[in-house]
Amino acid sequence: DENSMEYIPDLCDAFPRSKIIVLTGHEDSELLLEALQNGANSYIVKSTGPETLLQAIRITCEGGAFLEPKLAKPVVDTLYNRAS
Repeated sequence: DENSMEYIPDLCDAFPRSKIIVLTGHEDSELLLEALQNGANSYIVKSTGPETLLQAIRITCEGGAFLEPKLAKPVVDTLYNRAS
């Protein structure tokens, strides 16, 4: 099973003006961090509601980054543990 996150840098190189939103079924903070480190702008899980999805698209298209709120705490914990 290949990790599709490894293709993000290739997409960034091929389409440098594009924004990348990862839509996934994984709520794993390590995968989220890998996606962002590889160049993704935003990370959303498939179970998100349509309003949140539209908000993520708008924010990303305006040059921002979107991280689904329910994933923020696990990501912060992961980063904190890496720094310790």
